This record gives sequence, C-alpha cells and structure tokens, in this order.
Amino acid sequence: MMLTAIVDSYAEGIELKGSKCEIYILLVESLFKKANSYTRSFQQPPFPFFKRTEYIQPNLEPLNRLAEMAFHLLFVDDKENSIMFSIRELEKFKIDEYKDFALKSGILSAQRTAYAQRSSSSFMFIHLSMQEFLAAYHIARNTNLIDGSISVYLNRHPEAYLEISQVFIFLCGLDVSCAEKLSSMMDERNALDTGYFISPITLCLMFNTIILAGLREANANGYSDIALKLSHFYFDRNNIIDLHKIWENNAANAIMLAIDDNRRISPANDECTSQITFDLHSCLELTHLQLNGRCILVKGKYQKGTFVKRVFVMYKAKVNAIFFIDQSPTKCFPILGISILETVLSSQWTYDVSNIQRVF
Repeated sequence: MMLTAIVDSYAEGIELKGSKCEIYILLVESLFKKANSYTRSFQQPPFPFFKRTEYIQPNLEPLNRLAEMAFHLLFVDDKENSIMFSIRELEKFKIDEYKDFALKSGILSAQRTAYAQRSSSSFMFIHLSMQEFLAAYHIARNTNLIDGSISVYLNRHPEAYLEISQVFIFLCGLDVSCAEKLSSMMDERNALDTGYFISPITLCLMFNTIILAGLREANANGYSDIALKLSHFYFDRNNIIDLHKIWENNAANAIMLAIDDNRRISPANDECTSQITFDLHSCLELTHLQLNGRCILVKGKYQKGTFVKRVFVMYKAKVNAIFFIDQSPTKCFPILGISILETVLSSQWTYDVSNIQRVF
C-alpha cells in the first residue's frame, strides 16, 4: 500500500523530499480516494504537505476524529486496548457514523471475534505507524497535549519514551515547538533510565538514533533551526556530522560524551585533513567521558603530575581530567586505540582539557 502511494505520486509528477510525514499523508490521500471520489483542494492547508492533496479536504472531519482516537488509544487509554479496540471506542469518538467510510478506505480494518454465546468485531488501524502518524497530527493540532496528557503518560510510564519514538519523529515534521518540548521530556526520562536489560551505551545510542531521525524529518520539511534536547551523546563514524549539530545546542547540558572510531589507518594516512571540535569549557554537567579510536585528538595544558600510559577521567567532576604520555603539553596528540572510562583519578593529577577533536 505504501509503495503504491509512492508510485502513484511519482506518476503524477510529485517529487518527494524524504519526509515521512509527506509519504504518510500521500498514503491517507490514496486510501480516502478509494472511499470517496469527491475532490477539493485546501485554500489554507493546515500543514505544507496537505497542499497537493485533493481527497483529504472533503473528508477532513473523519480524519480529525480518527486522529483524536489514535492519540487517545496510544496515550490515554489502557495499553491493552491501544492497538486493537472495539465499537465502543468508535462510538466514544463519534467515528461510528464514519465507520463504513473508514473500513471502505482501508484506514481501519475489522476482525470478527467469537465468544461463547456471541460474536463481536474488533478494529485496528491499517498499521501501527499510521496510528502513530495520526496521533502526531492530533498533537500538532492541539499543542496543549504535550504538557497535559503526554506528560501524565510519561510520568506514569517513564520507560515509554522509547515506545513513542515514531510519534516524536512525525511531530518533528509537523510542529517544531511541540517536538522540541517533547524531546526535552524524553531526554529527562532517558537520563533517569537505569537500563536494567540494556547497557548504558546501547541505550544512549538508541536514543541518539531517535533524536537524529527527528532532526532529519524536521530538515526534510524545511525546519532547519529545530533545537532538540539531548544530554547523552554517543558519536561514531556514521552519525558524527548530524549529531554534532545537536551537540552545538546542548553542550552546556551534556552529561555523557562518548566518541568511538574503530577505523584502521596506516602511518601514511596519519595526517589530519579535517576535524570536528568538541569544546568542553562549557560542559559543566559532564560526568561521563569515553573516547575510543585512532582518529581522536585531545588538546590542553597540564599543571602537574606524572603522565601515564592509560587514560583516566575524573568521574562526577565539573572539569574532567585527562592524562597522557607526552612531553609537549601544548600540541595536539592522538589517542591510539585506548578508551577513557568512568575511573576515579587521584586528586594529585590534574589536567585542563581545552577541546577534543574527532578527525575524519
């Protein structure tokens, strides 16, 4: 179905920009076309990607009611009924009068369930991702929900910040202000997540991936100045460019910085041609610093102490301390395949870090 919508848009000369929101609204357009042949364009579309649609405007009321139900099923009602629901939910959100339209279009599907003495129908959206898109659309139309129902939901289910990732990504393409506020709430839960079944680094990488997907969705919809919140950073060779954009807005609040580059380089390729700098002067909240790789440079001034082969970091300190073997305290020197871990360092050794550079 998704592929059909994309092919149809291509045949009609619509150039897609890589926006998930745009693809999903084209899918809604394709579904609504099956149920109602009446067309009308938006004079003032609620979102830019509605501009090229023809079958949504005549059916805007059922779309809005479906979106309201999609949101409440995901964020308000019991989790057990969030995916599959009964006729009561359709009646509650006054979708029962649009039931035939929703089923004919295919945006909802029905499944007959037999019990001992009777049978009833259960309903579900065509796909969970469609329900998540409609929920994000409803949030963008009702921005007070971020501080209301969503805040209550995340307080009740603090681990659910990962589960609502797709809603967040869609929201980045719909409403920047809402997405920024939701990213702050999700980051707070991520910082408190102890990760009983997942290592902290894996958890950090998972959440970084979600925030990066949100950034790319915002950019695909023309929102280049979005300021998403992130306090735990895990950089590798695949995300360094995009994640650094988020770092620039969050360095002062960064709690963890991990840079991992496992590339093998030959002595002939040891010259640094370009670099990205992480200035730690403003990182007063940083408590965890981890560096691993052959293309990382650290620059700063030492005060006193004996240099050691292993690199250490002062844990839970306002200024992190790093030590290396090197006779020239002012030059940049590479970290060759060693990691900085959460290791408490003797107070007699101090080192003022000016910046960290990841060379690529």
